[in-house]
Amino acid sequence: MKKGDCVALFLENKPEYVATWIGLSKIGVISSLINTNLRNQPLLHSLEVSKPKCIIYSSSLEDAIEQIQTNLNKDIPLMFDGTHSKLVNSIHLENLLEKTSSQLVYPYEKIKPSDPIMYVFTSGTTGLPKPAVIKQSRYCAGGMTFFDVSFLNKTDIVYVTLPIYHANGAVIGIGASIVSGATVGKYKH
Repeated sequence: MKKGDCVALFLENKPEYVATWIGLSKIGVISSLINTNLRNQPLLHSLEVSKPKCIIYSSSLEDAIEQIQTNLNKDIPLMFDGTHSKLVNSIHLENLLEKTSSQLVYPYEKIKPSDPIMYVFTSGTTGLPKPAVIKQSRYCAGGMTFFDVSFLNKTDIVYVTLPIYHANGAVIGIGASIVSGATVGKYKH
């Protein structure tokens, strides 16, 4: 992966989701945050317009991927996060990460405020979902705004109840936590 490439993330809220897109953004890879409620044509459309170099999906969502797999570009690797997958040729992300070197490889291209960090999709109420390009500067501004008005600090715990594929969950909830140093907590019943 290199700066300007895209990776589609079809995952439910969990720490690995955030770690994945933050890690990708550090080298300039754009994360396409795919709505986990999408199925069939809207899901396929969202993946196609993103033009991802790979698709990372949760094994709990693989039925949705399986429904569209024959229509996906065969050159785009499918990587799953979870315990197992029944999809042919899918790659277990954990096994792949175990083979990855922890050594930083240089040089990476400098990330600029005008560079995209993610694509967040509209709900598709007036047609198929449309990607909104969120640039580094817009992401930081969104996180800073909520941080500023809510007086967050590093001793706070922020509960992100919205899906991370949504701008409010990713930009406001996670972004404000990153800016403030606050912990993102998970509600336990």
